[in-house]
Amino acid sequence: MPRCAVTQEEDSGDSDFSFIASQSQAGPECEQEEDDPFSENGTKYYFQDTWKYDATVNQWLEIRPIGTGEMPPSRRGARMIARNSRTNDTTLIMFGGHAQDEAFGDMWILDLKQDNSAGEWTRIDQFFMGLNPVPTSYHTFLYDDSLDLGILFGGIHWKPTDLEITDERRNVDRRCMKEAQELGETWTGPTAKHAWEERRFLEYITRRCAESEFCCTLANLQPGEGLLFTGFYIREVPGAPLCLRNVSMVCRLDCEKKAFKPIFYPIMVEGVWTFSPNACQSDCGGHGVCLMSQCTCEVGWYGADCLSKRCPGSSCYTHPYTKEQHCVECSQHGRCMDGTCSCNPGWGYDDCSAGLCPNNCSSNHLVTRGICVEDFPVHQCVCMGKWAGVACDRALCLNDCAGRGTCNEGVCECEKYFHGEDCSLFAFPLKSEDAYAGNAEELAWDWQGLDEPQKTYGYDDIVPWKPEIPGTTPKPTGH
Repeated sequence: MPRCAVTQEEDSGDSDFSFIASQSQAGPECEQEEDDPFSENGTKYYFQDTWKYDATVNQWLEIRPIGTGEMPPSRRGARMIARNSRTNDTTLIMFGGHAQDEAFGDMWILDLKQDNSAGEWTRIDQFFMGLNPVPTSYHTFLYDDSLDLGILFGGIHWKPTDLEITDERRNVDRRCMKEAQELGETWTGPTAKHAWEERRFLEYITRRCAESEFCCTLANLQPGEGLLFTGFYIREVPGAPLCLRNVSMVCRLDCEKKAFKPIFYPIMVEGVWTFSPNACQSDCGGHGVCLMSQCTCEVGWYGADCLSKRCPGSSCYTHPYTKEQHCVECSQHGRCMDGTCSCNPGWGYDDCSAGLCPNNCSSNHLVTRGICVEDFPVHQCVCMGKWAGVACDRALCLNDCAGRGTCNEGVCECEKYFHGEDCSLFAFPLKSEDAYAGNAEELAWDWQGLDEPQKTYGYDDIVPWKPEIPGTTPKPTGH
């Protein structure tokens, strides 16, 4: 039986902690990476390059796309066919595959060129109509040149991992292992958080088992009880003090036993699917050409089935590979309805290219403030009478109130003593109302100006007094 101190954890250099090491590996990376030739390109297990085998020179040659556009995600388990392989317009068609636990159901095409070069990888499945195969990996994908058909059979698919659930479960496992490893530090030694007492410790283990199923192997023990658990002696002899190091090992094994282990459930794909590059919706309505299951419409028609008549002021661009259509309808100021533009408010003409007069020049059946004159590119309002502005919604005042008033909604608010429709008349009362005029009934003169008089002149201001001999002649006392 191993000897073990209660308050000090012995060196466990010879113990097997392989189960702990398994918890630290969170991804598929290898633990030994020094000799990995692909450690710098970030694609250790999944690749996105394309190669062909040239039997004439007995060599594999890499096919390098010319463009810098989007590439298919790195994957494995995908399958590829070559259409028109005996001509100079060979097209590679790739479907499916997977990366990690994500299965792909996408389809990409790549046009081959000479000198081992190619065009751009282009995804085309997002524009297909109707049903599509489920995301599949490790399937069979063949091409029948006589029927011009891609034939898909078999493969597997699965339900993707719910990362939110798995991350939560793995966090529970990490907390369980951490708590088990720190039992000695938590209850003994200089960093102890609880005063040591076996009864309290066993009650703690029982409570933690009820709360989060932690170390339930040792739950409900009484002081002095228990000896051998999962190959570890928690006491030297029955009734002896607990050995916390071995208790920690028992709890760690308990955590490992109930740890989350994802289970992979592959589902075999049944049935046969066929892909026809020359099958399009409604056969393009007789107004287009079907290429890679996408319609290229004739001039004057647009839509996935080329059955929609193009409106005036509309133009469309068709992607050379995906055949996806990008259309601008009715000069971007309306919607195309059965070949006729329905213009947005404020826009007119058959192609919605001209801006109409705003708010109909503020006129209605009761009042006419202006007339809308058609012009290109924008109609204009010709205002009438006192009305002005882009929409004839601003009333002007006569003569701009002659500079002696404020225009408010077409009416002049005149300054003091100015009158008239345009504030051009000046008049003042013979009896002043100014506070600085004094009592006009007692004064000979009454000030009638707009402002307070600046100064009143007297005799001393006009005839200054200068004595002949300084200090001898008294200053006059009267004026």
